[in-house]
Amino acid sequence: MDFVALYGSAGLGFLIGDTVTGSETNRKRQINDAYITKGCGRYYWCKRSQDYTAVSTPALPTAGNRNLNVPTASGSQFDRPYRLFYRQAGRVIDVEILEDDEWLLYSATRTADAGYPEFCRLAQDASNVYLELNRPVSQGFIDSVATMTLEYFIVPARMTSDTEEPIVPLRLRPHLVTIAAYTYAMTQGDANLIASITRKLGQSLTTAYEEACAAFRRHDLTRTGRSRTLRPRDHYAPSMWGGGSEDYGMRN
Repeated sequence: MDFVALYGSAGLGFLIGDTVTGSETNRKRQINDAYITKGCGRYYWCKRSQDYTAVSTPALPTAGNRNLNVPTASGSQFDRPYRLFYRQAGRVIDVEILEDDEWLLYSATRTADAGYPEFCRLAQDASNVYLELNRPVSQGFIDSVATMTLEYFIVPARMTSDTEEPIVPLRLRPHLVTIAAYTYAMTQGDANLIASITRKLGQSLTTAYEEACAAFRRHDLTRTGRSRTLRPRDHYAPSMWGGGSEDYGMRN
């Protein structure tokens, strides 16, 4: 199912009963909106990987610096990070991605603090989106590690050519038509149009829309989620034995 099959006379045009040239722009927009807003997210087909080295583009920070520019690729845009890590002595070591308030607790920006990064946060300036490491990298880190890997999610570019195909798995592509038909009908506010689409789908348009969205969402986190296991802070001793009032925390 390419772009024209989604918006054309056999796709959205059929459901809304409008295949004239004058509505083509709107039909294309509704399919693309469904593609970007519902068909993409934390799904495996939107997941990519970037290895940072001294000669990659973007590159690993030089000694004393702590910003990693996020990847840019033709036909897509960076959406959000998933995991940043490096390998050392046969182990995968995560550089945990934090929210701003927590990151401030662990940031160490002095030259004397240079070393191995432990945490990072997503940031943006006037021209770049980047990952800011909690400390400048040291030359020792660069010599020892050589490569850091960022796994991240993308937002694909909108389709423009009739022969383009969405990156969505083939069996999920018909759901884009249903989602687009729902948005189109609700925007029109036409009860007769809604009734017509309902008859063609054989069920309530709202129900069909919700089922279409759910078909995508069931892929969210099933392969790309990362559980955060609570760990004991110190020990399980009752507070009367000096165990304190808090039994668990995110970190020791």
